[in-house]
Amino acid sequence: MPRCSAKGAIRKFDIGTGQFEHIANPVTSLGGKNLKERSDLRLSPDGQKLYQLLLYRDPNSVGDLNGVFNQTLYLMTIDLDARSVDYEEVITGDNIRYGIRALSADGTRIAFFRMHQFGEYSLWVKDLSSEQVKSISIPGEIGNINLFMTDDGNKILVAIKDGTRSRWEIYNLNTDQYQATPFTRPESWDSSGRYLVGEKDNTYIIYDIETLSVLDIGLPFPVGFELLSVQWR
Repeated sequence: MPRCSAKGAIRKFDIGTGQFEHIANPVTSLGGKNLKERSDLRLSPDGQKLYQLLLYRDPNSVGDLNGVFNQTLYLMTIDLDARSVDYEEVITGDNIRYGIRALSADGTRIAFFRMHQFGEYSLWVKDLSSEQVKSISIPGEIGNINLFMTDDGNKILVAIKDGTRSRWEIYNLNTDQYQATPFTRPESWDSSGRYLVGEKDNTYIIYDIETLSVLDIGLPFPVGFELLSVQWR
């Protein structure tokens, strides 16, 4: 069970021995920039690798109090068997927004936003294996900066502003088409990329994107309650 400590160390807990083992410490300075923030950890499906996105800022940017200019986003990959740590640059620029849920399961494809001015975003996907970067058109104004990518990296769930709320649509990178969903707030894709779980009209549902069917799982969404974690198998 990998985890991050408050000081930034990544450690693994062995249930058999009841002991923590140190795995890695993300470097605090890289490419002349200082670590600003990092995502949650993502474990690969085979349990052999850990992924984390790290955002570094230029400490010399005058007047940049929030550290949004001249940033660099890196993907850190930890091989748990070899105990090796690798850093790969994803993108350099200003106002980068990202999240670990916008990372494919094998760590090769990443989706992220760039904010050009307040409230105006562009959506990009980078394939680290080919170094190709793709700009994705957005049919409207972004309603939420969270992104949800399927394990295979072929579909992304994107929030588009719809009045005072957001509608969530699936963008398919293979067809360049959007598909509507019924969600008020999604939570997680399943590993196959066919099912989504999330909230709709104050109840939790599972949505089948192939049959367009909705399964109400009988879990209400009262005020102050939310699913903290969703696991599929």
